[in-house]
Amino acid sequence: MRALLLLPFIGIATMASAGDKYGGEFRFAQVSGLTYSIELQFYINPNGEAGPPWAIVNFGDGITDTVSSTSTVIVEGNCSEIMVRTLTTQHTYPGPGSYSLSVLKGTRIPFITNIPAGGNIPLCVPALLVIPSSGATDSSPIFVNALNSVYFNENVLTLDPQVYDPDGDSLAFDLVVPQGQNCEPISGYVFPDEVDPGTSTLTIDPHTGIVQWSDPPMPGNFDIAIRCIEWRNGTILGQVVHDMTFCVYFLTGIEEHTDRPMLSVVPTVSDGQVEVTTTHGHGTIELMDMQGRHLRHIALNSDHTVLDTRSLAPGSYLLYLISDGAVSATGRFFVAQR
Repeated sequence: MRALLLLPFIGIATMASAGDKYGGEFRFAQVSGLTYSIELQFYINPNGEAGPPWAIVNFGDGITDTVSSTSTVIVEGNCSEIMVRTLTTQHTYPGPGSYSLSVLKGTRIPFITNIPAGGNIPLCVPALLVIPSSGATDSSPIFVNALNSVYFNENVLTLDPQVYDPDGDSLAFDLVVPQGQNCEPISGYVFPDEVDPGTSTLTIDPHTGIVQWSDPPMPGNFDIAIRCIEWRNGTILGQVVHDMTFCVYFLTGIEEHTDRPMLSVVPTVSDGQVEVTTTHGHGTIELMDMQGRHLRHIALNSDHTVLDTRSLAPGSYLLYLISDGAVSATGRFFVAQR
């Protein structure tokens, strides 16, 4: 299912920088009453000009403010390393209602195949925060995987964002047109499978957010925006949009890539342990936290490995599959607050 993204926008200042953004998304959580923690994650080319470590956020209630960076970490992307920059603040809203958040931050990387002029245009990230009159608490859905869970299974490219909702709300996903200048849908944008129409098809699972693209016709950088809407008792509680640029690093049908090592983690939100499944039962798994600290070294002797997570602090964790002396696959899981 695909749709145009229709969220109201109140103008904010544009930040000038070189084209270095791979994408981003909002996260929010209720602190108390009408006060919410607002978090932004931007995915940045670490070799580009990342611009100032702050952004001007429109909170949707007529107020804009500067939000500063609180952490920066380098993670493995599907084609190159990516800098994840997190910006956090708190904001108190005037009362119950629906609030459209947005931020216009720098420009996208150049040479994006399905964006006119190849990219290098503004990146706008939107979200919708709903405060119910009932006083019910709510946190936004969280995209656990940033840009690193992209892999081929024969001729199908799969993007698995591994999304969960801290409150257990129902989630629905679709693909929308990414936003650019003035936080409007990018004019001339086409979905990746429409660049060279043929047998190629792009689909999204409306229940999991997993995107699959069969028979990509060409290598290159492509941009998509995954919208996640959260529901509770038939009522929309909010939505976030995960804007991401990914790369196709080879054309399908090349035999030597069909057995590329892969890694999956179940569950993505740990209940005390996670099961790691790999396609190659040899090598090692390295466990890292989001600050880049090395926590564990696990030697593999089968395709299935169970990790005890009870001693880990709440937060996100990265897994690196090391085979033949190199990183061959990555995964991520989240330990919730106990």
